[in-house]
Amino acid sequence: MNKPLVSIITPTYNHEAYIGACIESVLAQSYVNWEQIIVDDCSTDNTMDIVSSYNDPRIKLLRNDSHGGPTRLHASYNSALEMAKGELIAVLEGDDFWPKQKLEIQVKAHKNKFVLSWGLCVKLINYS
Repeated sequence: MNKPLVSIITPTYNHEAYIGACIESVLAQSYVNWEQIIVDDCSTDNTMDIVSSYNDPRIKLLRNDSHGGPTRLHASYNSALEMAKGELIAVLEGDDFWPKQKLEIQVKAHKNKFVLSWGLCVKLINYS
């Protein structure tokens, strides 16, 4: 069975209260062929320290040169996309987390030529 790499893009800013749970939810995924690219928007709290404490080569950290805020969120996504190596892209905000089988369910759905999925389980749109 083909196991495509999923690049998880995680923008974050001052999420020290949440980023650990966010990362732990990715580490707990039943689907293990992923990379998580965390883009920090110049947090002023301990977000960077928490992210740096994880010693998993699949977790990558980028830091913006300056704080852009919500109006520059696209720059964070673009930086992560430039680094991404995955065949599939997933988004997980730094103050959110996933159920354990989210990636497994969604990767299976994409094998059926669905190009977009979202939600707690899966909402599918087939554009073919």
